Amino acid sequence: MATGIIIALLIAICLTAVKSYLKKLAHGCCGAGGDEEKRSKSKHDLSDCKYRYIVEIYSPSPAA
Repeated sequence: MATGIIIALLIAICLTAVKSYLKKLAHGCCGAGGDEEKRSKSKHDLSDCKYRYIVEIYSPSPAA
């Protein structure tokens, strides 16, 4: 009887681990996705920004 309970417990732990691993494969780990709700606002909507900066990057051509 005790062996059956231990085996059932080990099977439950293994199933939980496999389910978690499959979720990480599908959505990434460390908060990279998953259960978060999607934002309705576009990232590039600048209508409510107070400041605007323009950055120019100068890259000189390599010496010949």
